[in-house]
Amino acid sequence: RYIITLYTMINSVGSNNTHSTSQPSITILWATQSGHAKACARRTIRLLRSQHGYSGDIRGICSFDDFGFDHLLSLGRNQTNSDDNSNNVTLMFVSTTGDAEQCSTIQNTWNALLSKSLAPHTTLPSLRFALFALGDRAYGPEAFCAAGRKLAARLVQLGGGVVCPLGYGDDGSPNGGVFADLDVWLVEQLFPALEKCGVVNPRSENGSGNGHNCSVPLMQDLPYIVEIDSTSTGRSNTSDCDVRDASLEWQHCEYRQFYN
Repeated sequence: RYIITLYTMINSVGSNNTHSTSQPSITILWATQSGHAKACARRTIRLLRSQHGYSGDIRGICSFDDFGFDHLLSLGRNQTNSDDNSNNVTLMFVSTTGDAEQCSTIQNTWNALLSKSLAPHTTLPSLRFALFALGDRAYGPEAFCAAGRKLAARLVQLGGGVVCPLGYGDDGSPNGGVFADLDVWLVEQLFPALEKCGVVNPRSENGSGNGHNCSVPLMQDLPYIVEIDSTSTGRSNTSDCDVRDASLEWQHCEYRQFYN
């Protein structure tokens, strides 16, 4: 009888702890050729756990193609009341390879995202994401972090919302390269945005957090402007701006001011 009672008490305590520390989930995905994006993702996880006391579920922790296009779509679909993911966040770490191209570990997902059958603005209405792009300024402004910029533009075009400005990692940055730039982005952009709505704890606090009763703020201002080319999508353009080819949107000056 004593053993059974003790077992019940332990299970009860464990169940209560799980409930009390419940936090919005974070999905982490990367696209890498040399491993730098994966290393940035794993560093972010360590800091989430050690400096911000994040105890929620961290899902994915794999490449985009290992995660799968269908799973990515499910993150961006409208959720039911019983499965409300309005505060859940997806963190993306995306390297550029070759001639400003996507890495092999995201190529299948990227090709699927370019499908004309995906409706602008309504395909990923529930996706809340932050993206850290990796590249090398030595290749020039058009190629620098091009893969990450193109991905961010396409996700927003499909209805996704960003939680903070895009991060840029330069292989040539002094004192650490992309990892030095990552730390700056985490401290100045990502972590403050996640703290604001209680997705993670403030660095100076411990415990289960300070609540998460608000939606993650959406920032769809520059550099995430995407006009839709009606000739390639079959849909009329509703923007007051000139129609542009969506596949080239990432090259325009709205993006350059953020990394020049």
